[in-house]
Amino acid sequence: MLKQAGILCAALLVLGSIGAAQNNRFDIALGASGALSSQTSGNGTTLAPTQAVGFLVTGRFRFTPQFAIAGNFDRFRNSHIYTVPPNVFRIHTKISEYSGALVFTPKETEKFEPFFLGGVGVLRFYPDYNFTYINGFQVPVYVVNQNRLVFIYGGGLNYTVIHHIGLRLQYRGLVFTAPTMGGPGFFTGSREHIAEPSLSVAFKF
Repeated sequence: MLKQAGILCAALLVLGSIGAAQNNRFDIALGASGALSSQTSGNGTTLAPTQAVGFLVTGRFRFTPQFAIAGNFDRFRNSHIYTVPPNVFRIHTKISEYSGALVFTPKETEKFEPFFLGGVGVLRFYPDYNFTYINGFQVPVYVVNQNRLVFIYGGGLNYTVIHHIGLRLQYRGLVFTAPTMGGPGFFTGSREHIAEPSLSVAFKF
């Protein structure tokens, strides 16, 4: 599934680049995002990730007045707290998102551009081997890097400040299978959801 998601993202970016060359409608947005993770449980294990703030980069290629292709990179750090009775494991983790989405703009005015989006991508989990804890004590835990296929939905609003610069307020929801990172008893078999509100500055070319 991860391979299929990668192929799809590549295809979206290629199609977008063709559209950009024909219409000269490209923008790049840089901003801050919140990463508000849900708690999940299953198989006797509970996963409660901590909340975080990340850095989001998005490039868009518009190929019609209503449709565009977006490529996203997002990175943030949090802790994954697994409760596997009688122990509580805390794993400090860096998370990177690589994704693509189709963006639909129903109507655009001189200043405002509301939009909706949906897409797929990959989340890459990098646990920090030097900061793993069991019951509050720093103890080595065997964990490994892990990928997860992620489905993305959301929407937002672009506001043009001047001709080539604007602000982008958006919400994205990320849905994926909760990571285990190879830890002992970390498998929940549940879906995790990350709510990502963000505010970015967009530059149009």
